[in-house]
Amino acid sequence: PFLTSWTAPLGKVRTLAWVAVFLVCLIYVCAIFLTMQVGHNHEAYLGALSYDGTEWAYSTYFGTVPRSMLTLWQVITLDNWADGIVRHVIHQQPLMGFLFILLILSTTYGLLNIVVGVIVENTLGTATRKAALSR
Repeated sequence: PFLTSWTAPLGKVRTLAWVAVFLVCLIYVCAIFLTMQVGHNHEAYLGALSYDGTEWAYSTYFGTVPRSMLTLWQVITLDNWADGIVRHVIHQQPLMGFLFILLILSTTYGLLNIVVGVIVENTLGTATRKAALSR
C-alpha cells in the first residue's frame, strides 16, 4: 500500500504540473491586484479601525506582491483566512468579498480537488494493475 500510494501520482505529473502552473499564475495575478488595492491603499487602511475595533496591519499581509501571494496561499488553504484576513479587508472594501469568494471557489474547491482526483485515480489504477499482475 505504501509503494502504491507513492508511485501512483508519478503517472500524472503533467496534469499536476499544469494545475500548479495555473494556481501560481492565478495567485500572482490576484496578488498584484490586492497589493495595489489593499497594500497601497493607505487612505482606506492607515489609521482606520477594523471590524474588531483595532488597527489592522494591512501592509504585513498585502504590502508587497510576495507577501500578498503568501497571504493568498493562506486564504486558499483556509488557514485563519476569515478572522485574520478577509473580514478586515471586507470591512474597508466590501466588494472585495466577491474576489475572495471567487478565489476560494476556483482554487480550494476547484483546482485542489483536481489534484486529489488525479492522485486517487492513479492510486486506484496502480492497485488494479498490481492486483492483475499478482493473479
